[in-house]
Amino acid sequence: MLLDDLMPRYDITEIHHRVVDADARATFAAAHELDFYDSRPTRALMTLRGIPERILHSGPGTGLGAHLTFADMQQKMGFFPLGERADEEILWGFVQVPFPQTEVDLGPLSAAEFVAFAKPGFIRVAFDISLRPYGERRTLASTESRIAATDAETLRRFRCYWRVVGPFSGYIRREALRLIARTAERR
Repeated sequence: MLLDDLMPRYDITEIHHRVVDADARATFAAAHELDFYDSRPTRALMTLRGIPERILHSGPGTGLGAHLTFADMQQKMGFFPLGERADEEILWGFVQVPFPQTEVDLGPLSAAEFVAFAKPGFIRVAFDISLRPYGERRTLASTESRIAATDAETLRRFRCYWRVVGPFSGYIRREALRLIARTAERR
């Protein structure tokens, strides 16, 4: 897996699976079309996620808009593509200062830059959607998030934050798999 190649060591991981009644090609296409905001609860959680930014920066925030696709996440949230294998895996990443988040625009990093990034005070996050055949006409869709802190103090702070945010993050990833399955199964 690309995820194993680019982030074999990490401090925190979260994994979810769903069996999709569609082949890998249809499931892969559905993953590319994913709009996280097709789930009202996800939209609400992402709105809540933006409240600290609006408070800390005394402004309206970035406003994620009516849709939240991978392209939107790249433009508005700092995510960047790290790799892809057709009908098998999509890998995204980001690097940030954990909560309270400060605006540090690192720009998109290449896969090599992402792997080598070690500046203290940051976390590196890799997130994938992987697909494996599951019988003759079904697909096992999985999502895994791996988080690595660049130093011990950042990891300590992030773990406190993750205790609160982690369950909601897991819900969003399970919802993403549900939306992917729904789209793929309609084809």
